[in-house]
Amino acid sequence: TWLISSGTSDICIVDPGGNPDMIIARIAALEKNPAMIILTHGHFDHLGAVPALAAAYKGLPVWIHAADAEYLGETGLQRHREDFERVGAGKLMNSFTMSLPEPERLIAEGDTFFAENGSLWQVLHTPGHSPGSVCLYNEAEKVLISGDTLFRNGIGRTDLRGGSSAGLNRSLERLSRLDGAVRVLPGHGGATYIRQELG
Repeated sequence: TWLISSGTSDICIVDPGGNPDMIIARIAALEKNPAMIILTHGHFDHLGAVPALAAAYKGLPVWIHAADAEYLGETGLQRHREDFERVGAGKLMNSFTMSLPEPERLIAEGDTFFAENGSLWQVLHTPGHSPGSVCLYNEAEKVLISGDTLFRNGIGRTDLRGGSSAGLNRSLERLSRLDGAVRVLPGHGGATYIRQELG
């Protein structure tokens, strides 16, 4: 989970995969107000804490790319069960009965947020790991939140439903054209830089 500050009192929660109590405590310590949850894609390990956060912060909107929107709302839990069954881990989902909220906003390539109160963040559609995978890019700060598109010493898997090796390669080629000094904050593992991974 990453927290993005607007520069004022608002904060954006990115990919709250679990540990909602820890996320809530961190936000309280920062004395910030959650403005939205943005998901880099729809896989369960990136949104497992969404129901608890939606309950803690009434009316908190959830944003996701349209191509991954089926992982939320009425279809969400069934879609996650199907994905877990696909990799032989269907029983892991048996204990989950949570209700996943409907997305309030379907984000797309070029969308921006925190443009007026803080640094401009832009949505980059980077399909491959999933059809609706996105990265969040702040050109001024030279920071990229890469979800599961790019890791330190690795890239996202493409064997889940909707994954595409060709699509991921195109997305990585696009990211390779960013400034090499851009710091990459992935969905798993430690931070890195574009030049270290794609230079």
